[in-house]
Amino acid sequence: MSTLREAAAAYKDFAVLLSYPTERTVAVLRARLGVDADLDRLKQEYQATFGGPLPGSLPPLEAEYDQAHVFAKSHTLADLAGLYRAFGLQVSEGLHRVDHIAVELEFAHVLAVKEARAAERGESERAATCREARRILLAEHLGAWGIPYLARVHREVPGAYGEVAEKARDLLLEACREAGVALLEQRAAKDDAPRPTGEDACPVVREAVP
Repeated sequence: MSTLREAAAAYKDFAVLLSYPTERTVAVLRARLGVDADLDRLKQEYQATFGGPLPGSLPPLEAEYDQAHVFAKSHTLADLAGLYRAFGLQVSEGLHRVDHIAVELEFAHVLAVKEARAAERGESERAATCREARRILLAEHLGAWGIPYLARVHREVPGAYGEVAEKARDLLLEACREAGVALLEQRAAKDDAPRPTGEDACPVVREAVP
């Protein structure tokens, strides 16, 4: 990623691609990956893989992997919600939980946009705050579990979502390198078969009005 704006656009596109499919998903899939897809077929594949109204085989939820104790799950969800609130995001009811990979990618998008805007305005302290928050998100959440999770999806899921997972993983690996987050590639190789442990309902985040 050569610029923050390009990084922000990539995070946004993969947030769309890993959310429940809409016509926008079809458009982004064609523009980002050069893949044409039928929306109804995408919905079927998404449901089978990730879930939606019903659970899928590989739920894209951070707190469902290697966190067997309910307190560990609660800590992950609370930590993410606290990060979102600190940057002007608010919790609201919706399809995706706060630990859904698409929501975490959307947050990375928001942080990159805020950092770029601050840098353009010469607000170096504000830019540094956003940059550090994105590093924490990668080191403790999106990179730490997302990279091995996406590796597993790429390995196990054929078709469009297998390709989406591969490209999203590449994006996160590059982001971690640029942010100075160490050993993520080794960790992905070691832990790329996360273990689901159940599901708890939790609301989604939406960006607050600027």
